[in-house]
Amino acid sequence: MGSSVDAFWAQLKAQTAPSAQKALHAASNGLTKSPITSTSLPTAAAPVKKNADATKSDPSNTIDVVPADQLQQRLNKLVEAFKDPNHVARRKALHEVKTLLFNSDTSDLRYTEKEFSAVDETSLGKALLRRFDDQSQACRELAVSTFGQLLKALPGSILALLPYAVPVLEERVAWQQSGAKTPMESSEEARLSLTHVIGALVAGGGKALGAYLEEVAAMCGVLLEDPYHEVCEAVCGVIVSLDAALGMRLAPHAKQLIASLLPLTTHKRHRVRAAAVG
Repeated sequence: MGSSVDAFWAQLKAQTAPSAQKALHAASNGLTKSPITSTSLPTAAAPVKKNADATKSDPSNTIDVVPADQLQQRLNKLVEAFKDPNHVARRKALHEVKTLLFNSDTSDLRYTEKEFSAVDETSLGKALLRRFDDQSQACRELAVSTFGQLLKALPGSILALLPYAVPVLEERVAWQQSGAKTPMESSEEARLSLTHVIGALVAGGGKALGAYLEEVAAMCGVLLEDPYHEVCEAVCGVIVSLDAALGMRLAPHAKQLIASLLPLTTHKRHRVRAAAVG
């Protein structure tokens, strides 16, 4: 019995061995003929580069240009949002007004004067002036900068806005206490924008500014002592424009302005010194 089993097993091995050897040989040939290369290995996904063009075309980054005949209606809704108790909503509305009206790269008005003629810029200006004392610093900065851009883009609106702008500016361009030199406006950027607003009023108001000369001269005196060097530099230019616009009418205030200017001639920053003597 044992010998018959051994004979059967030997016969089975003899029949299957060649096919097994062929399979092993084919497998080994396949491995040697198909070496592993870097292309046959799985690779990590390449990082996706952010396409600048795609970012620019992103709807969230584009400005929804409103047709001129619908602009006043849109502005009315945004101005109404200026009164929202939530400062985030107010800031969003202020930002939308700024981006709606002005080109972010050049600060130019997006609409022609003819297209903008249907807009009540005086009402818009007054609404922006009301936000000059907003509790939110971001809202104040947006309101002041947008108002300044409005004056520069539409100098024809200056005479109508002067009676409203000067009292508001007087409140913001002042010291918190008469004996202390702490600005009423805590934001440096807002104070710089306030200076630019006064400059725009002087440049566009011309001789009509004579009615507000005392107030404007007092504000210039405050700004000349401002701790922020860019404000000091900017207000020197405002005084030059004021002198050009009013000439001898400025004489009653010249002594006080010169007294405030003199310390800037020894300022630690060269640009401020140059502006003070220029």
